[in-house]
Amino acid sequence: MKKLAHSCAAVCAAGVLAVLLFSGCEITVVEQVPVETEYSISGSVVNVRSVTQTDKPDSGSVEVRVFGSATAVATAPVAADGTYTVEGLKSGSYLVTYKDAAATPVWFGVPVSVTVGEGNVSNVGALAFKAIPVGSILLITTWTNTEYDVDSISMVDSGSSVTQVYWDNKTLSVSDGSGVTTVTLERDIKAAAITPSSYPAETTLVESLAAGTELRFYVQLQSLTGSTGSTGSITGLDAGTTSKMPAGVTVYAMYMETLTKAEHYGTWFAPLNTDEGQVAMVSMVGNDDGSLSIGSFGANFAAPNTPRSLLNVNYGVPVKEIR
Repeated sequence: MKKLAHSCAAVCAAGVLAVLLFSGCEITVVEQVPVETEYSISGSVVNVRSVTQTDKPDSGSVEVRVFGSATAVATAPVAADGTYTVEGLKSGSYLVTYKDAAATPVWFGVPVSVTVGEGNVSNVGALAFKAIPVGSILLITTWTNTEYDVDSISMVDSGSSVTQVYWDNKTLSVSDGSGVTTVTLERDIKAAAITPSSYPAETTLVESLAAGTELRFYVQLQSLTGSTGSTGSITGLDAGTTSKMPAGVTVYAMYMETLTKAEHYGTWFAPLNTDEGQVAMVSMVGNDDGSLSIGSFGANFAAPNTPRSLLNVNYGVPVKEIR
């Protein structure tokens, strides 16, 4: 009489592959637990204050962490040419930040939000900058659509006059009884410098605002650099054959607390599908003690229940007239 041996394979409801081997009274169960796929984030370290990128970090590391956690989930060294690749990442949302390895850092990283889906993410700029004056704020404008030339505009309102700091008037430095106001558009990138492989960025340095002075920070579509047609939009328009792709604008605020410490004070993302050519992003106010307050554009410096009629603020550029 022959001994019969049977084998079968079944996929369990939980997704675990179980192989059952029957041999007499013996049953062997082998479980193979599925392994979650891992991906990578790669790109280059970008000096946001340099147009030519001839001066940028060629060492240090790039760390990836989850929002709210001080511990990195993965890190990778920066190569001599400024490139990096961070591997071993599961799908999710992360902050990518450059870290200077020196005991006394020369470069300071900006936390960049990156979402990893079902694949590797490439061409991510790990933003960095050298020290700015202590107590200053650096506003960094970046965008992902390299067919657009985006401009940074600061409207500086002292209460008695308003001055625009932009590509044709890059510096404002005034002193009055309320204090000193110094605002500079440091880096104004031109359309010719924007290529598909570049990391467009502009920087505005706010060294001081006199007490009561408000800075309203805008981004504006200046021109088209590619084959998008005759029109474009900062925020884009999802309208079939007449659609306009968004610029993908993000604004970061970095505060220089000490000569060796820079703090991230906010990230603002431009909205989508509102077809606006100019968008208000950030508001800053000079305080009596010489400090600066920074927040989202609008009524953030007033009590939430303050009527709009009592607020001297601009709520942005309307898309359509609503009656």
